[in-house]
Amino acid sequence: MVVSIIIPVYNVKKYVLNCLLSVLNQTYRNIEVVLIDDCGADDSIERVHSFIENNKLDWTVVRHDCNRGLSAARNTGLQHCSGEYVYFLDSDDEIEPECIEKLVAPINQNKVYDFVIGGYSKVGEVVATPRLELATGGYYDNAEILRLYAEGKWYMMAWNKLFRHSFLTDKNLQFLPDVKMYEDVYFVVCALSLAERVGKVDRVLIHHRVYSEQSKNRLFRKYYHQVPELYARLKSF
Repeated sequence: MVVSIIIPVYNVKKYVLNCLLSVLNQTYRNIEVVLIDDCGADDSIERVHSFIENNKLDWTVVRHDCNRGLSAARNTGLQHCSGEYVYFLDSDDEIEPECIEKLVAPINQNKVYDFVIGGYSKVGEVVATPRLELATGGYYDNAEILRLYAEGKWYMMAWNKLFRHSFLTDKNLQFLPDVKMYEDVYFVVCALSLAERVGKVDRVLIHHRVYSEQSKNRLFRKYYHQVPELYARLKSF
């Protein structure tokens, strides 16, 4: 079973090589990696090309004609990947060597999940990491999946979940390309509202980078006007 790892690349020169190295070191080898060049201002993509030229794996680089943002880059990745399952990896994050192997393991037990959730930690700015309180195992009822989300047992980030590709295409699930903050909210809330089979792996597999409150506040001030639109789109889904 092929797993596609989708990695948007934009102004991450400090972190992108560690991200790619964590992909290269995966114990699960049946993977393809789709990198999206989102036209950053630094030399991130040059570092990417140098790395993939010297490290054998199924790498593909797709270039945008201009900067289009994280959501559009992830959608581009979906259009260019062929794996049965899809993992969205931010290019400043890192994954444990057994990340994909552990996320795939429940599926290999003759079970088909719409998505599988993995544990995570946060690095960078010192912040509390919300506990992933969802019990390890499988959940096969949409009402239960929604109830557990409402109870705060799991959260709405895309980067700690392995999605079944056909689930995303059959349900026409994509990220909102015009949204530049809270990109994961719409996508994951729509996915959980449609999911009927969800698995959870009880292990920290992803290390997600968090930036300073100052950086987040600048982003919010720039795009806060999109919040009502995001809420309206969710209501109309």
